[in-house]
Amino acid sequence: MFKARSNSTTSVGSTSSTCSTRSTQDMIAHIVAQEPNTIYLWSAGNVRVNGRDLGLDAVGALKLAGAMRCDHRFEFVRIDYLDTEGDEWKASYRVVA
Repeated sequence: MFKARSNSTTSVGSTSSTCSTRSTQDMIAHIVAQEPNTIYLWSAGNVRVNGRDLGLDAVGALKLAGAMRCDHRFEFVRIDYLDTEGDEWKASYRVVA
């Protein structure tokens, strides 16, 4: 379903962005604790939760997408492909109660 980008970029720090080295399960626990309405995940590694960005590498984004798909606390909403090859995507999820 999802493919990791082969040419990932690193996240640039800002007041609303951080780069994470957390494990996938720690990342999921962190996301759920934020009580977001919608979570956006990009193939390049950006995760947006409550208007804040968290940077991952492309492989981390792929692992997180797989873990969220298997976790009953998340509901898949949609995926938008940003290129014709399907390498670049943005997935949306909801936290279910």
